[in-house]
Amino acid sequence: MSSQISAYVSDDLKSRLERYSHAHGIKKGYIIEKAIDRYLQAAQSLPESFVVESTITLTSESYDRVQEMIATPPAPNSSLKAMMRAD
Repeated sequence: MSSQISAYVSDDLKSRLERYSHAHGIKKGYIIEKAIDRYLQAAQSLPESFVVESTITLTSESYDRVQEMIATPPAPNSSLKAMMRAD
């Protein structure tokens, strides 16, 4: 048995889905169903302690600091250098 669901997606994602569906001759519903299924399988296969929230909310001050660090990144410290050398 099948059920219909509805979701809002960005215009860009909708356009990419439509192009892929058309180019490969695959129905959009099939692509969406497989994508959701694979996402849920991956999410359920991880221990709960490994799941990290993917949304970060910044204050105006922290946003400015992130922008500053992107524009002028700090020099790598010894810990970062050691991690990058690890095999």
